[in-house]
Amino acid sequence: KTLAKGNLPAIDLAPGAETTLKLDLPRVKPGPGTEYFLNLAVSLRKDASWAKAGHEIANGQMRLPIESPATPTVATSPVKMETEGKGVRFVGAGFSVGFNDGQITSLKTGDRELLVPDGGPKLHLWRAQHRNDDGYASREWDRAGLRGLRRVHTSTLAGQAGPNAMQVTSSTVYLGKAGFAVNHVASYTIYGDGSITVDNSVSPIGRKTTLARVGVRMLLDKSLDTVSYLGRGPMENYSDRMRGSDVGLYTSLVADQLTPYSKPMESGNHQDVRWVSLGRSNSPSLLAQALPGETMQFSALPYTDETLEPTPYSVDLPASKETVLILAAKTLGVGSNACGPRPLPQYMVDSSPTAFTYTLRLLPANSGEPSLFARRTSGDVRPLLPYLSLDAERKATLAGGEKNLEISPDGQSWTPYTVPFPTTSQGFYFRSTAADGRTVSGRFEVPPTPESVRGKATASSFEPDEGEPENAIDGDPETYWHSRWNPKTAGPHSLTLEFKESKSLTGVRITPRQDMQNGRVKDYDIYVSADGQSWGSAIASGTLPDSGDVQTVSFAKAASGKFLRLVVKSDHSNGDLGAVAELEPF
Repeated sequence: KTLAKGNLPAIDLAPGAETTLKLDLPRVKPGPGTEYFLNLAVSLRKDASWAKAGHEIANGQMRLPIESPATPTVATSPVKMETEGKGVRFVGAGFSVGFNDGQITSLKTGDRELLVPDGGPKLHLWRAQHRNDDGYASREWDRAGLRGLRRVHTSTLAGQAGPNAMQVTSSTVYLGKAGFAVNHVASYTIYGDGSITVDNSVSPIGRKTTLARVGVRMLLDKSLDTVSYLGRGPMENYSDRMRGSDVGLYTSLVADQLTPYSKPMESGNHQDVRWVSLGRSNSPSLLAQALPGETMQFSALPYTDETLEPTPYSVDLPASKETVLILAAKTLGVGSNACGPRPLPQYMVDSSPTAFTYTLRLLPANSGEPSLFARRTSGDVRPLLPYLSLDAERKATLAGGEKNLEISPDGQSWTPYTVPFPTTSQGFYFRSTAADGRTVSGRFEVPPTPESVRGKATASSFEPDEGEPENAIDGDPETYWHSRWNPKTAGPHSLTLEFKESKSLTGVRITPRQDMQNGRVKDYDIYVSADGQSWGSAIASGTLPDSGDVQTVSFAKAASGKFLRLVVKSDHSNGDLGAVAELEPF
């Protein structure tokens, strides 16, 4: 609400000049968990040839150094855990939370279910690309397989977290392409007042990749069609496009959050959000909030990215079936790459490990203004989750957890974590213990790299951001190695695999580029070498057909070596190019 307003004194300044104004602001006794802002606007005093008097020509917002911490609210109602089939359900006064396979499967306030089937929070890292500014990032999402990450649940631990609180810690690995994977450990603390605090550790593995966001997505019942939030608005805003969006309390229909671009795409993001509520005042609702003193980003749309991305025009969008809520710790800027630069470095998001926290509150019908609940905080200090990074030698470093951090190969025998340590493809468990003795445990998986299966791929040349050599060993026929074409590198072109140790080889399978002729192998030679220096005579030579089908080349006799090289002498486009989707020796 507005506490005071007034008019600035007349300002008479030359262009580029500065002055200092003294404002008589009212004394404010800060309320717990309340923020205060000063909004300023400058308008034309007289008519001008281009606008009438009163036309606003500048504005700004400043957060005032007036604050009082939110008063912790201690949950006094108990929470009990019940077995439900293969899952568990936590039941409190007027609410319940269901878990199965390490994820939330049900959020109920009273007997009202707020989630659609399979709608619980899941890691979400990409977006329906902004046309055409996101083209560079979309190619990276394709290469890493972000649009089709395969979820593998690895561990769930549940138990008491306090007198009126329960804790579930779920460990999941999401598997992509070309060795890209993400460990997501989520620790859910369910309190007796119907709030759920979710601590998240996100640890990507593999090639550094541009991400659209680091956050989670929830699919909610379509009846939650009204959104209120305290953050930047009312229009969509992003990290590099938010200075014109003031922090304020805004309300709209979810349908109106979808910016009406002709080509549907991700939209409706909001920065510096303190809390967001979905639902109407006379019906059950869901409140999501950042930690006190922190902010997050959110979007609430009537469609998923999977629906928006392939739809050619807005008029072709189907009827909405759900409300899609995304809560993010980081969101990629917009930039202007369609006709200019990508976002500036400070607005990029890459696949570095990170941790973030949000709280969900299940609110019954007629519970009052969501802002009243958003000022509440549990005051609970939970053990910190660590996150994982791997160096070039696949040694693991843990950061972000408590000082008392332990690791275990089996979850039974524990040793203190002190320095980076070698990992295996079996992964390992961790245990983070706070000073008060509370612990949080989980598991990190370390999937094998493509190089450990087929070798390390190098090439005579490659096209950046499109045709890296590792694409030829990532198991994805839609990605490919491509020789450099801008500027063009003359052939013949070669693709080389280096194995960890010498192998006896009897042939190779070559998957051609699938989408066009350019670079598709025509005439070829294949060599095997013990040291990568002496290659001798070709072990196989020939001509492949102009087809997208997998081509098998069997050697006349077995050849042993640590290196295999495919030389592309010509391609079916006659463009002096080289391209291979997959190269698989056997």
